[in-house]
Amino acid sequence: MVSPQIEDGYTRIANESLEALCRVNLSAYAWRTLLALIRKLYGFQKKEDFISVSQFQKLTGLKRQHQSRALKELEDKKIITRIGDGFINKYAFQKDYLKWKTITYKGDNNQTVTHIGDTLSPNEVTNLSPIKVTTKEKRKHTKEKGDSMASSKALDRFLKARALEIYESYPRKADRPNSLRSIEKILRAYPVELLPCPVPGLKTVIQNYQKHLEAEGTEKKFIIQSNNFFGLAERWREYLAPMNEAGATHNTAPGGIWR
Repeated sequence: MVSPQIEDGYTRIANESLEALCRVNLSAYAWRTLLALIRKLYGFQKKEDFISVSQFQKLTGLKRQHQSRALKELEDKKIITRIGDGFINKYAFQKDYLKWKTITYKGDNNQTVTHIGDTLSPNEVTNLSPIKVTTKEKRKHTKEKGDSMASSKALDRFLKARALEIYESYPRKADRPNSLRSIEKILRAYPVELLPCPVPGLKTVIQNYQKHLEAEGTEKKFIIQSNNFFGLAERWREYLAPMNEAGATHNTAPGGIWR
């Protein structure tokens, strides 16, 4: 039998933050990781801190691959921020919940609004009011919904085609399905606003890696397989910048073109 007492230590967090978290949909692993981060930060009166993956694992009990995936989910949803791209990174909890990508509010007029970044996406606003609408309005809503679905399908086709193009240019292909999914995920995660086009960006990464292999005289059997290069380990980040004269790459993360 255990009997925790606040005299033995406690974690202070604003009620407003807790209430915002009550409206968030996360995977079970992400929730465990978020609680661990809050414990590591607010439990020690810190706003940000350097935390290794193994420290998260000690609190969550997750395997390393699941732990890394959970951290990535929280980062993608803007609930946490990460500075660095090594074994130990600096993490912080994003207190401005209006920047989260998963929070939903219901107001007095029975509207559901999902925040994306600092703006409201019109496609994410669903009017649940019982007020009767006209046939003309229904047709307009149906057309807009159809246009949105068509745009989504077109984007899917575009990303799949570009992912295949990148996969085919990689020097050691393996596990094609997972490799393609990982590449497509990268293309979705980094919006085109940050780059002229994400495809040349990844192709440049591959070219940088190939130059590194040539400089090192690496045999083909020791080349990183595509599913690992683009997958959870994110080895592609190591080759964001071209080689220097010494034969090494200038790793630009986290301040490089992808951040």
